[in-house]
Amino acid sequence: MGAPAPGAGRTGAARRLLRPARARSLLPPRPRACTVERLGRDLARVIEATCPTGPVVLVGHSMGGMSVMSFAGAHPDVVRDRVLAVALVSTSPGGHEVTEFGLGPLAGRVVGTVGPGLLTRLSRHAGPIGLLRKMGKGVQDLAVARWAFDSPVSPGLVDLVAEMIFATPFDVMAAFLPDIDALDLIPSLGALTGVEVLVMNGAGDLITPPSHSVEIVRHVPGAEHVVVEDAGHILMLEHPDLVTEQLLALVRRAQRAVAEGVPVGSKPRVRRTVQDISKKRRASRARREAAS
Repeated sequence: MGAPAPGAGRTGAARRLLRPARARSLLPPRPRACTVERLGRDLARVIEATCPTGPVVLVGHSMGGMSVMSFAGAHPDVVRDRVLAVALVSTSPGGHEVTEFGLGPLAGRVVGTVGPGLLTRLSRHAGPIGLLRKMGKGVQDLAVARWAFDSPVSPGLVDLVAEMIFATPFDVMAAFLPDIDALDLIPSLGALTGVEVLVMNGAGDLITPPSHSVEIVRHVPGAEHVVVEDAGHILMLEHPDLVTEQLLALVRRAQRAVAEGVPVGSKPRVRRTVQDISKKRRASRARREAAS
């Protein structure tokens, strides 16, 4: 996946399966295959092939979260019988705001309208685009830092995210945009009733702002909503320790609910705003060391 999974070594005997989305594929895109509904079907096949029995925990970030919601809507029986817990991180149930890219309704709609055609044309000039990226690396890094993060991060992390983004062919991005623009996963959320659900997002997320998470939580009884301050869209890389602790706490809550026979849907919805204290301490220590 290009980076160690946060919390590696702290998941006990559990098996972690990391599945790259279809959007990361190097195969030429087929527009009919580039849909969130298809990603949900992919997830169903992955689960059946790799862990056909026993409880599973589903964690999805951004389009991965959309894939999980789509899967849940299409397979409510599997969710009811096998899914122990679900984490939806920096994601959305759909709508025009997802393709506005944090630019606001007017500029965002312009980008959403011309974007697919522009990206398709750019895909035919991968070589020159790669050269321009190298020549304009400073601009690229500023753009990635703005839309991916909301706190200072290392140059290496910015480079990693930039490579992840630009490793996705432009024509693949173009093929997905219309589907995401018209997406409505609200009807799928009912399948998560009775499942321990964690919804996380960064307070400074420009791609899927907190209002998207609020909409998810509104339709999932008992869901826990955690808003992380000083965090953007790539939450799990910006604050890996905090995200890992929240995921482990989610699994513990789910296991406890099963052991005690507590109906998850009967719990009140909880919203918490948290800070990554460990990151602030590391930054403070680095400043002190630099000054000494």
